[in-house]
Amino acid sequence: MSGDVGFYSGAKRIAEVFRDEEVHYICGISSVSYFASRIPTPWQDAKLLSAHGKELPITNYVKKYPKIILLVSGVKGIRELSQTLASGDFSGIRMTVGSNLSYPQERIEAGRPGDFLDYQPPADGPCIMMIENPDAGQMITPGIPDDQFVRAEKVPMTKEEIRALSLAKLRLLEDSVVYDVGAGTGSVSVECARLCTKGAVYAIERNQNALEAVQQNCRRFGLSNVTPVHAAAPDGLEELPAPTHAFIGGSSGNMKEIIEALLKKNPKVRIVINTVTLESIAEVTALIRDMGFSDADIVQISAAKAWQAGCYHLMNALNPIYIVSFGGEN
Repeated sequence: MSGDVGFYSGAKRIAEVFRDEEVHYICGISSVSYFASRIPTPWQDAKLLSAHGKELPITNYVKKYPKIILLVSGVKGIRELSQTLASGDFSGIRMTVGSNLSYPQERIEAGRPGDFLDYQPPADGPCIMMIENPDAGQMITPGIPDDQFVRAEKVPMTKEEIRALSLAKLRLLEDSVVYDVGAGTGSVSVECARLCTKGAVYAIERNQNALEAVQQNCRRFGLSNVTPVHAAAPDGLEELPAPTHAFIGGSSGNMKEIIEALLKKNPKVRIVINTVTLESIAEVTALIRDMGFSDADIVQISAAKAWQAGCYHLMNALNPIYIVSFGGEN
């Protein structure tokens, strides 16, 4: 194996095949260090990623990291990534692309994403690119202000304060697979997608107007790892990957069927439910008892927000919300 045997190298798999033999590693120069020296730029402050032969939610990373150095399969990969970035709200992005490094056909070019839509180096093969975004470094804590979301008429939205606590109860990981059941405007889907950079979010919603709001909000926040699903859960869940986490903001009377479907796909799924009515919380607590969950946590939140009346400020109470969480790995 040529190059750096510890950086996205086939040496790892070869060593596994020959695990009963004595294996010696002789490390060459990595494409990252060579590329950085040719630009030139330091790379200790870069986020190192690979899109070589796999999907990558690049917009999530570009919004988060000012400098990314990325391995890419070839010409097709460069063009697809450029198209994704050129169609998003990334006016300040600069790309530097290298191909056939250290060979006579070596080529290094810099420009905007739109400059690489028809990229064609002298020879196709593995490429490397650096993406610089001076506007990166977005807020990563949950609790995006409500007024930053696109709203749909008569479609409810989980409010900022409730959303922040519900996300804390979900206990998400960077690579979580999340179902947002009854997604509404998609505020929870957006928050989950921003936190689960390596994961995937499925926004399940029966209202077509709400689903369009979900799509608009995903574009607004530059997210590529949210998949809208037009269905009334538990319908529409069968073909989706098994969830690690699920948020239920609306069940349309199918709470039992939804929870059973989630547990069927993953018995260790972590579930958080928001409910308002006494009838719903009674149903949820009965289901928790009947299904044998001993770790259920139930919190009632009553929040109030100030609004200005002349030179005074008055508190406007929001509806009390029950946040129920259970399941998942301890």
